[in-house]
Amino acid sequence: MQQEPRVSVIMPAHNVEDFIDEAIASIAAQSYASLELIIVDDASTDRTAEILAAWQQNWPLDPQRLRVLTQENGGASSARNHGVAQARGALLGFIDADDRWAPQTLAQLVDTLDAYPQSDIACPHYRRIDEAGREVNYLGETIHRAHNPPRDPKHFDAGETLIATPAESATGVLVRSEAFAAGGGFDTALKSNNDVDCWLRILWVRKSTLVQCPQALVDYRIRSAQITSDVRRMQKGHAQFLGNHQALLREIGVFARRRHFGLVRAYWSLLAARHGDVWLAISYWISALFYSPRLALPGTLGSSAAFAIAKAVLPPALWRGVSRLRKRLRS
Repeated sequence: MQQEPRVSVIMPAHNVEDFIDEAIASIAAQSYASLELIIVDDASTDRTAEILAAWQQNWPLDPQRLRVLTQENGGASSARNHGVAQARGALLGFIDADDRWAPQTLAQLVDTLDAYPQSDIACPHYRRIDEAGREVNYLGETIHRAHNPPRDPKHFDAGETLIATPAESATGVLVRSEAFAAGGGFDTALKSNNDVDCWLRILWVRKSTLVQCPQALVDYRIRSAQITSDVRRMQKGHAQFLGNHQALLREIGVFARRRHFGLVRAYWSLLAARHGDVWLAISYWISALFYSPRLALPGTLGSSAAFAIAKAVLPPALWRGVSRLRKRLRS
């Protein structure tokens, strides 16, 4: 009798023909063997289905450990819930079809959850990459790092997760299956923040923690077509998301709430600037400082947003000088 996989990795896929090969290959290359991959094709209209069929023919691992499901278009949250409903693993991992894992990602995440039984969720540190696969910073500029500095594992309860958002994406998050069930799964009615919403409900209901691994294990791809490019839609989605967590907002207190509101607006400012909406970026940046003046300090998300605004408005030659100054300040 074949032993059940310990980890079920869930991958929603919708029109990702340019990236899904890399994502699937990164799962096939995992050093941790006790896994299954469940891909949910969310009504793709490009070559995604054709690519998935090819992988089913050429999957290098146990063929029973790759399953491709299809559904009518319902969005990533619906696809993830569909995949989880078919999962056999005691642990649930998530990867988006345009991202990729390092070969040791799953082994490190599993080891971390095993080491901290009081935690229900593990996540990695992230590298941001562009559509060509190059590592980039918040401003979309290519960066080169010879290695990632060592870090200690960090633990976050629900309030700390709301403020710090250690899991920047659903990609690379590993959750105990009983905890996922207790949290109720992904809320398909939300327009954004679906993943953070799910983690917060788990941590709140279970009074547990999220642990962040020391290593940068996941490449999180920033694409112009992502929902995060629609900043106004994100604002509406955020208000809807907070409606699910009023008890948590009351518990963390006024200063933590203001910190959260400031960070969120600084992030929106950065995104608006990167997409050329300068006046919207400035308004969000001013709002961010109203909630949390510390975001004007160097090294903060607010500082990154300010540089994104500067990059959007300055002539290229002048921006290069400002960029050099920024690098000196960060070194």
